[in-house]
Amino acid sequence: MVLHELGNSLAARLYKIGTRRITLLPIGGVAELDRMPKTPKHELVVALAGPAVNVGIAGLLGIFLLLSNSAFHLELAATGQLGLIPALFVINISLVLFNLLPAFPMDGGRVLRAILAMRRPYPVATDIAARVGKFIAVAIGLFALFNLQLFLVALAAFVFFAGEMERRRVHAEARQDQLFDGWQLLRPRDPSAPAAPDSRDPMRRIFVRVDPFFGRH
Repeated sequence: MVLHELGNSLAARLYKIGTRRITLLPIGGVAELDRMPKTPKHELVVALAGPAVNVGIAGLLGIFLLLSNSAFHLELAATGQLGLIPALFVINISLVLFNLLPAFPMDGGRVLRAILAMRRPYPVATDIAARVGKFIAVAIGLFALFNLQLFLVALAAFVFFAGEMERRRVHAEARQDQLFDGWQLLRPRDPSAPAAPDSRDPMRRIFVRVDPFFGRH
């Protein structure tokens, strides 16, 4: 879990994005980045970095299992037990499959948003990814309730509310960017700069008409 989050953090550093902290929770880990990548391709790389770490670990463990005494591990499996290495192999494969679910804001959900953002505005892509994530969270939550798996219920609730918080944050930042652009247009003009003529000014229309005879200055 720690290596998974470190993978996300190191990928973010490639794009000059720092990591404030890595928080380990009973339902998983969270790498708190200074900011999310604004380029869809960058977000895609950061989101896939964590599962890629688990794929690498599972690959190494799989090679070890193939080269080791497989009869011993088969005997453990027949008795309903798993050794340390097989258990770690299964855990890493499970983490890859689970994290790649398109449940925003998990890695798979961020992958979905990054792909959508290549064709759509960032807030719209976030809305779609958040809706897909909520649907998956509700499905997991109902399944967990019927099977009395409280851990999955907590995980589903985390995905549901974290995705909504992320969606609201993206829209708030988009509104701030729009306000900033408007402020840029409305801020006071530099007194030393010449005033732009008003197209509604009749004198401007006269000068525009006579200008071709005298040449532009």
